[in-house]
Amino acid sequence: QIGCCRGHGTTVTHIDFSLDGKMLMSNCAARECLFWEMPSGRRLTNDGASLAESQWASWTCVLGFPVIGIWPDDSDGSDINAVHRSPDGNLVVTADDFGMLKLFNCPCVVEDAPFQAAGGHCSHLASARFTCDGTAIVSCGGTDRAIIRWSVEEARAFD
Repeated sequence: QIGCCRGHGTTVTHIDFSLDGKMLMSNCAARECLFWEMPSGRRLTNDGASLAESQWASWTCVLGFPVIGIWPDDSDGSDINAVHRSPDGNLVVTADDFGMLKLFNCPCVVEDAPFQAAGGHCSHLASARFTCDGTAIVSCGGTDRAIIRWSVEEARAFD
């Protein structure tokens, strides 16, 4: 064991590494977003500006500045189960409790951000991920136990 990240009060649900591998970001079931120094595991409490400027190798966390606009009005904070940023960094997909796959521009930082939605599952979505080339999205249903491949036809700005 090299380091251990301690500080969340509940189950850790999502993690992402910075592009340089020196930081880890984590989300938990209590809706906390914490940052850690790697490899020591020391919790970072820097000012938000320096953390916001960090570049991330991936983005699967449901909380954080680049995804503040994905949350619907009247959300209880647990409605979005998965987030994934496209390989080119221009889009973010969400999987939610209502069986919807939503595609947003990234970063998504405005309230009530425009999105494109697709439905095909008959229950909540457990996960969604872009393929490595960003030409498709694969979603995993919860109760329906279905896996659906979606084509990303055109990555353009939403009106």
